[in-house]
Amino acid sequence: MSDTNQANRPKPVARAPKALMGPLKELTTKHRLLLQYVVHGVDKPHLVDYITRKSPTEDDPDRTRPLKTGEPLRIEEAAQVLGMRIKHARHLFAQPVFLKAYNAEIEAIRDGAKLQAIKRVVDLVTEGDGSAAFAKVNLAAAAAILGETVNKGSQPQALTVNVGVQMSAGVVVRLPSGIAPPPLELQANIERDDNAE
Repeated sequence: MSDTNQANRPKPVARAPKALMGPLKELTTKHRLLLQYVVHGVDKPHLVDYITRKSPTEDDPDRTRPLKTGEPLRIEEAAQVLGMRIKHARHLFAQPVFLKAYNAEIEAIRDGAKLQAIKRVVDLVTEGDGSAAFAKVNLAAAAAILGETVNKGSQPQALTVNVGVQMSAGVVVRLPSGIAPPPLELQANIERDDNAE
């Protein structure tokens, strides 16, 4: 390569590591895919053909199996599918914006399952052969529909609170009243020493 081509080539921009770039402001497409793969799994089988997950049995402790389509991936597996470093994928899960989106995805799954759960609880209220076991299940199901809790047993639950002051032996030193307070740095060290005990 000639010296003139090297002189005309733009210099790469130096960037800090992603972990040092500060908090994440918004999710990119790759971040959204990471969320999708971790929560819902991969919908295209060719993306996970080469990834296996350990599935040991008593007979074969080193057994592995291929991942299934729609099976939620672990963070490491999702990072491997996306060509992302595992350290960066873990770093994303510490970011508030990413966690908010992750929790929203989990909440959406819960909301989708609530209707099925309520229908099943309604069926439990009307099922049974009249035995005490079915009556207990019916009562618990009815209470769940109403949003109430059923007391287990006739007595209310007892609550025990142990409150005590832990004292340790020490020396009391009386300081004269005219002494200036210590600087903040020393106060922080004193507090840190107190918490370490």
